[in-house]
Amino acid sequence: MDYVILEYWNSKDLGGILYQKGFKNKLYLDADIGEPEYGIIEEGEEDGENNFLPYYQRYCKIYKTVILANEYMLDALYLVRLHDNIYITFKTGERFNIYDVQISHTWENDGYVARLEITFFVNYFTKVASNENIKLKDKKIIDKKTMIIEIEPAKMLPLNPNPARPMIRPIYGGKVSQVVSPESPFITDPIDNGVKKGDAYIITEDGKVDKIVIFDPSKSNNGTFWVDTRTADGDKVEDLEGRELQFYNGAAEYYNEITSLTSEVVGLATNITIKGTGAFGSYTTVYYRIKGSGLDYAAFGTAQEASFRTRGITAEVVAGNTYEFYFNSFTHTDDFGNSDVSEIIV
Repeated sequence: MDYVILEYWNSKDLGGILYQKGFKNKLYLDADIGEPEYGIIEEGEEDGENNFLPYYQRYCKIYKTVILANEYMLDALYLVRLHDNIYITFKTGERFNIYDVQISHTWENDGYVARLEITFFVNYFTKVASNENIKLKDKKIIDKKTMIIEIEPAKMLPLNPNPARPMIRPIYGGKVSQVVSPESPFITDPIDNGVKKGDAYIITEDGKVDKIVIFDPSKSNNGTFWVDTRTADGDKVEDLEGRELQFYNGAAEYYNEITSLTSEVVGLATNITIKGTGAFGSYTTVYYRIKGSGLDYAAFGTAQEASFRTRGITAEVVAGNTYEFYFNSFTHTDDFGNSDVSEIIV
């Protein structure tokens, strides 16, 4: 890919733009992305011995690029950070959810063009202290001005309940009961249907998902006791059987699944095309062999996850055989596992 792609849109109409109909902005930038920087931002307070005790920590990976832009491009780019969905695709095909973007510029050539520096914050993780009350174990009055209080350390919310499979962005640390519609009795009448505090459900309608809801009778949300959580591409949760789901374009799906396996005769050749759902932002390599041959699997082809999902991977094979296929989903740093094996008679 010859360009860096910046995509952004909002869940609600913004600035006179009709986003409710599915419109998305997409900019193709002739730019190079520099090596990443890393940052941890902390908020907290000092104790009586001047030790800093963080109650909020934020980790992020930071990329920067510089481009030349005219005034109308500046108008568009300065509005990017006001949107709640921002994604960037590198020339390598890697796609990231941007959690913050900072822009600065200087005018050149007597104001005809601007030198624009864009800073992207991706791979955003937070670590926060529990909101439970501090439990006092013992206190002793030394004098009228001094009090020593022994406390239990604040519990930290887990970033990821399954460290072997890193989350893109942690949103919910528990398991999801099931995928339901808004009209499900579990949602409309939770207490009579045995729903307990902390139970979570994925809400889906017409194949689209915009949230996970958690049941909490102590809170009221628009007349219900369901607490909404936002979902974004790449968010992962587990169902009750321990299978992971990821969110993609507003839909919850089981990834590492083959969705299409077709063959087509082209002249004297036979082509097989395989499509599937890899882990969000990953690469997929397809492997195949002739069933019953006893041979090892050979690589069929590699594609970026978004391309594999829509266009698939196609290769020529010899007709008159039954072929077995599976694919592996990975990034430069992580392995997200394999799909099940599927077969096709050619």
